[in-house]
Amino acid sequence: MKTFRSLASWLLCLVLLAGLLPAGAAGAYTPGTYSKTIPGHNAPMTIKVTFSEDKITDINTEENLETIGVGALALKELSEEILASQSLGVDAIAGATVTSLTFLAAVKDCVKQAGGRGCGCPWQGGSEKGRSSS
Repeated sequence: MKTFRSLASWLLCLVLLAGLLPAGAAGAYTPGTYSKTIPGHNAPMTIKVTFSEDKITDINTEENLETIGVGALALKELSEEILASQSLGVDAIAGATVTSLTFLAAVKDCVKQAGGRGCGCPWQGGSEKGRSSS
């Protein structure tokens, strides 16, 4: 009986420790580049997201016709924020809301394609940033 309790205690500790692992833990993604074409503010755009096993390594937004200084700048800023935080829990940019939300939806789709778990998307509790994209 004492051995069973000891084993049960160790198993409980392992389960609790597993819950503390970060979302980007090893094996969180299937490595590769995934893409999604979405409607942009001015025209459809293709977002390409590259993953290693444990993180987002690149977001390519070159195929877009968004307004320079507004939508195009928002794509750049959001890409940098996602790469830095390794989360989609970033806020949309005021003045480029349509571009921001469609871009975030495309990245979320790429995360799903790569087998990622969870996303922390702004439409699940975040908000539009009180800043302008210009």
